[in-house]
Amino acid sequence: MKKERIKSIIAVGGIILAIMLILTGCGKEEKKAEENKNSNTQVQNTENTASNQEKKNETNNSQKNTTTNNTSKENNSTNNNTSTNKATTPSKLMVSREGMSEEVPSKEYSSTYGYTIRYATDNFKVSNHDDADWFECDGDINCVVVEKENKSYSKAIASISNYKKTTVNGYEAVYTSRFVEGQHENKYYVNTGSDCTYIITTSCQGDTEHMEGLEHIMDAMVQTFAIK
Repeated sequence: MKKERIKSIIAVGGIILAIMLILTGCGKEEKKAEENKNSNTQVQNTENTASNQEKKNETNNSQKNTTTNNTSKENNSTNNNTSTNKATTPSKLMVSREGMSEEVPSKEYSSTYGYTIRYATDNFKVSNHDDADWFECDGDINCVVVEKENKSYSKAIASISNYKKTTVNGYEAVYTSRFVEGQHENKYYVNTGSDCTYIITTSCQGDTEHMEGLEHIMDAMVQTFAIK
């Protein structure tokens, strides 16, 4: 009887031990499965993060390219407008004197040197000599002279001192001013944007009458200069 009880206890103990081993193994499997699940989740999250970063980079690059292209188009448009919007010679010669503006009889002259200008027909006659166009008054030395120098603007003004910046009918220019042998002379250097420079010289008698009269007409003529 005693032996049978011992056998029963041993059998029960074996069953309990087996159950514990089974439960422990299941726990390990569940733990391992949970660890694998967490690992897969981390890998998936890492892949998603990398994918999102790639998409973000692609979006940024796309936006950057779009901005660059738009900027390039705007710059090209600006450059094209600059090159096409050239100055033209006005249809009238308007002279400002003593705060008043008046039209004087004039004619447009188209030069073989590649420019046009409007000159006062009551005051000047046009001719070409000494490699320049001359607009001269009858019987005196008052004149406007236009020359074309095959030299870039930067090189043309490099050797000039004491010049002042200005514009000639919208073109970038510099000028010098001086009195020489009783004449008041203004010399303009006009930037054409190419490998040549136009030089416009106005020369009139240095007395008050001429400087307040004829010189204003000369100044107005200069401001009608335009490259063809």
